[in-house]
Amino acid sequence: MPNGLGALVPMNMQFAEGRLTPVEREIVQLAVSVQNRCGYCVAGHSAFGTDLGMTEAGIATLRANRPLPVVHEEALLRFARTLAAHKGHRSDAEYDAFLKAGYTAEQAADVILGVSVKMYTNMLAIWLSLPLDDKFRPYA
Repeated sequence: MPNGLGALVPMNMQFAEGRLTPVEREIVQLAVSVQNRCGYCVAGHSAFGTDLGMTEAGIATLRANRPLPVVHEEALLRFARTLAAHKGHRSDAEYDAFLKAGYTAEQAADVILGVSVKMYTNMLAIWLSLPLDDKFRPYA
C-alpha cells in the first residue's frame, strides 16, 4: 500500500470514532465532495447517506449546495464548506454559528479532521479518475 493511502486509514478511523454522529459525518463528507466537484465521492457519500437513512431530499439539498432546513445541521454544513473553500482558514462567523448551534470545540476539531481526510480522498479520486463502483452508479 502506498504510504499516502496507509496514512488515510487511521485518519478515517479517527474521524469515525469522533464526536459527530454518522449522519453529521456524511454531511461533512458530502459537503466537501460537492465543494471539490469530486463525482466519485459525491456519489459514494450519497449512497452512504441513503444507507444511514438520510432522505433523498436532504441528500439532493446537499448535492445542490443549498442550505439545510435544520439549524444545527446547517451550521455544521456551513462550517465544513467554509473550511474546504478557504483551505482551513478560520471564519469567525461560521465558527461562532457552529458553536451557537450546540456544537463544541472538540467537535470542531472532528470537522477539521473530516474535511482534511475528505480533501485528500477527493484529490485522489479526481487524480486517479476513479470509475464509479456499481453501488454508486445510481447516485452519479
